[in-house]
Amino acid sequence: MSTHAPISAQDIIGVVKADIPSDLPLREWLYAWLFDPHIEGNHHHTFERWIGYLIVANIVALVCEHIPQFYLGREMYFHAFEVVSVGIFTLEYLLRLLLAPVDPEFQNSRSPTLKYIFSPFALIDLLSIAPFYLHAFLPLDLRMLRFLRLLRILKLFRVVIPAYHDFVERNRGRTFRQKIHALVFPSDYGGDLHHHFDNFIVFWVVVSVMQVVLESVASIEYVLATEFLILDAVAVGIF
Repeated sequence: MSTHAPISAQDIIGVVKADIPSDLPLREWLYAWLFDPHIEGNHHHTFERWIGYLIVANIVALVCEHIPQFYLGREMYFHAFEVVSVGIFTLEYLLRLLLAPVDPEFQNSRSPTLKYIFSPFALIDLLSIAPFYLHAFLPLDLRMLRFLRLLRILKLFRVVIPAYHDFVERNRGRTFRQKIHALVFPSDYGGDLHHHFDNFIVFWVVVSVMQVVLESVASIEYVLATEFLILDAVAVGIF
């Protein structure tokens, strides 16, 4: 009789289930599942990835708001997307604020919550949602509010900077050519930075395909002829 343990679906698909005790205090349990980058199999990378997608979608929506062919007649949809986005970003900010006392970066300070509030990433998070709430209560210049909304792109640094530091550690002592190979091709040396590089290329593929489609619409091509030329040059350079 075989004594081998049965093979589970987890073994077949290579998914690692996070080993997080269910009896942890709520704050520690939430931090372990959502924000701890050192626990394999938790939701940290998935959470950061979808926040990144939402940031990119927000920048695209902000650009489309300046194109009458896209914006006029669809103001309600753009506003609904903005409300949902701000709601998600606000929830993220409040979660990080709530969990600051158990975050190793802040927990040893005299006031972890205050240290988090004045940290660079927290200030960026706050600036990314502030325009929505300011516009709701104060008569501010819409051009300034649009500029502040552009700051949401800085939230991507929360994902990219840790991935870069991890990439540097993984490739310490390797040659420049080996580092480039690790960035472009999948391997243990690439880490999350390789996945961000792949996502970046996919994003530009989507942008290029959308541009080809939009260029076939005479009214849009006429308005955005210069922008399309710039996008063409950037895309060709990247590819």
